[in-house]
Amino acid sequence: MPEPNRGRDTVPASTFADAELVAIFNRVYSDYFVPITVNDAAWQGMVERFDLDLEASRVAAGGDGIALLGIRGERGWVGGMGVVPEARRNGTGRVLMKALIEQARMRAVTEVRLEVLEQNRPAIALYEALGFRRSRELEVWSLSDTIEPGRAREIDAEDALAWIAARRSEPEPWQRADISVRRSAAPGQPLRGLELREQGQRTAAAVAIVVASRVSLLQMCVTGDEPAAQARALCSAARAWAPVLRFLNVPADAPAAAVLRDAGGTLEARQLEMRLDLAPAPEASR
Repeated sequence: MPEPNRGRDTVPASTFADAELVAIFNRVYSDYFVPITVNDAAWQGMVERFDLDLEASRVAAGGDGIALLGIRGERGWVGGMGVVPEARRNGTGRVLMKALIEQARMRAVTEVRLEVLEQNRPAIALYEALGFRRSRELEVWSLSDTIEPGRAREIDAEDALAWIAARRSEPEPWQRADISVRRSAAPGQPLRGLELREQGQRTAAAVAIVVASRVSLLQMCVTGDEPAAQARALCSAARAWAPVLRFLNVPADAPAAAVLRDAGGTLEARQLEMRLDLAPAPEASR
């Protein structure tokens, strides 16, 4: 018989050992549309790379679900939210999200974003009921075919990051924000930059990282008159570094998304980015 209030109360994720949080996370995502499994090292990497605040993150009583909150200044991000299969459809997800939102408000967070797979209609309905609004569509692409060579050349990754940061028109998804990108680098796996120039002036740049047999595009900015051609040249140069090219959560209307589609890439997932604007609680502390 279920415990009387099981799933109706939440506690800080920080009250659990990492191994327990890994187990809960893996149970939550065991039958997800895109099943996800992490080990202890991957979990710790997520916490550090994405600034997951385990004190603010919530776990449902009984370990029936988890809601992870990343915090950077006044910005927040839901780094994962779900309920274990046997405890769904009883309001636990709503309890978790309301608790997470309250924790964000108490910490003077004024904006919370999340991504949700477009086919996860129950989650989308929950988020909208809680006040989240759709902001843009994001896509996950992979490509194993080659792309016709372009004119891109390798440059220092920090140079590319700074150039992109000065020209972006909208924030990067949390996983590809500047701080997340810099934390992606590891011994033997440095960030790599690319650029295109026209008449001596840089007109496009990208940042990527190669891990094993895959190169992940982390950021890209094109500013010239032919954005598709520029994106194609950058994708081609990055693809030459590894057998598989991947771009996580690229905006659906970005030139790179069209390039990867036209080049025969695989659309692994399409997500909705959603945003909730908050007024901090009166007692909020920074």
